[in-house]
Amino acid sequence: MRVFLQQSHQLCQRLQIWLILSLTVVLLTIASSPAIAQSENSAGNPVDGYPVVLDGIELFRIRQRIPGVVSAREQADIVSARLVQIANDESISLETIRVEEQGSNSVIQAGDTVLLTVQEGDRDGNLSRRATAARNAQVVQSAVAQYRHDRSAQQIVSGITFAIISTIALIGFLALVQRFVLRLRLKIKAAQKAKALCFRVQNLQLLGSEATGYSLIGLVGLLRLILVLASFYLYIPFVLSQFPGTRAIGNSLLTCIIHEV
Repeated sequence: MRVFLQQSHQLCQRLQIWLILSLTVVLLTIASSPAIAQSENSAGNPVDGYPVVLDGIELFRIRQRIPGVVSAREQADIVSARLVQIANDESISLETIRVEEQGSNSVIQAGDTVLLTVQEGDRDGNLSRRATAARNAQVVQSAVAQYRHDRSAQQIVSGITFAIISTIALIGFLALVQRFVLRLRLKIKAAQKAKALCFRVQNLQLLGSEATGYSLIGLVGLLRLILVLASFYLYIPFVLSQFPGTRAIGNSLLTCIIHEV
């Protein structure tokens, strides 16, 4: 019995270390792949259209196909890629994002770059073609402004600061958990040696003090594992939400946690 409990305790410790390392690897992988947030929001269909996305946020949808030239999905991807280029080009001011009327088309431009051509078939609901184009241009302007703001030096420093603070808090919490667990184990072992942990039902002894002690130590190890996993469960999405490239993933995870609670 004692050997079995010792082996179970060692297995629990190894599992804890493996899970922590796995979570760390997952965090680093996600953080190094900022394009994931963008691609996750690229789902669409021919009926509802395909979304134009910037920084993981859907701006509007493209439903109209250009026959023989490009599909709605391809057009949405092209516009999304152009938006990233425009947002990263500080020489293109927000004021240059505008609508130019060209015959029966409304052309949304950013500087000299044509972003999107809005035709009569692209009208959104009861909006006219011009109103649809004007609204989309305004949405693009706001999204580009937010994109640049999120990547400003001030915001990056702020994100790093919050990430450092949360990391220090995590380390402090884990240290407190470890200290609590060690003290609890010492008390259990002391009671174990004093033969004070015998488990009896009426006059029948089901477990001796030694076996009960190892069972309690195993439960304490399980409690530590749960607390460690719970802390990482909160820490990882919070850190991800501090940086533009992974903010969509972090916010999505935080929303899932809030809904589960």
